[in-house]
Amino acid sequence: MNLSTAQFTRRVKEASVRKILGLGRKELSLNYFLEALAFCAIALVAALALVQLTMPAFSTLTGQQISIDLFSDGGLVFSIVALVIIMALIASSYPTYFLTGFHPVEGMKGKLKAGTRGKVFRNGLVVFQFSVSIVLVACTAIVFQQLNYVTEKEIGFDKENLLVLNHVNLVKDPETLVKATENVNGVIHASTCTSVPPRVWGGDKFSADGMNSQTFALNYTSGDEAFIPTMSIKIKYGRNFIADNGGDY
Repeated sequence: MNLSTAQFTRRVKEASVRKILGLGRKELSLNYFLEALAFCAIALVAALALVQLTMPAFSTLTGQQISIDLFSDGGLVFSIVALVIIMALIASSYPTYFLTGFHPVEGMKGKLKAGTRGKVFRNGLVVFQFSVSIVLVACTAIVFQQLNYVTEKEIGFDKENLLVLNHVNLVKDPETLVKATENVNGVIHASTCTSVPPRVWGGDKFSADGMNSQTFALNYTSGDEAFIPTMSIKIKYGRNFIADNGGDY
């Protein structure tokens, strides 16, 4: 639409010539729609190509394997086609409305010019386009910073080089499984727990020694004495608990 408003004078003469050659308003409207549809289709192809090229880098950034199989999802294909058609209708609305309703002789003589309302409309479209561009750039920067924060933030334990086996509680003797795992070459620690951070297993209210009147609501995860060294959790105060010590739990 911005291209049509910027090329108003040339498009007026072009529409005048086509009217003189016998094209009616419906034919001109269809021509402008097909022209806008072609531009939208080209933009779609370029966008899909750009997505495919940047997908590996984005997958590396997020740490997730992301892939888009466009032709396997009929709903997605329908949505994209519908969006292209809607955008083409919107883009062709300006030339259809302004360039098909005037007399061709006035257009050929150059007497038809964009008035004050047309200039305001054109300037408004340009401002809107740049505003949308600025918002999209800002959103991209914010998302990038959030992803960088998530990947680089110190979360209190080492999440690398960990192998998690779910439903170990279904094993009859979990301790035997832990000992067998520790004997595997390359395994430094092995442990059992009710949930792996940052997930928690439950919550309760606790009170410190000498402060029975003041309680604290805390979430917790149950695990054996090897859980803290296995997760490389740094203890700020105190020590790791000892399984054989009756006062530790």
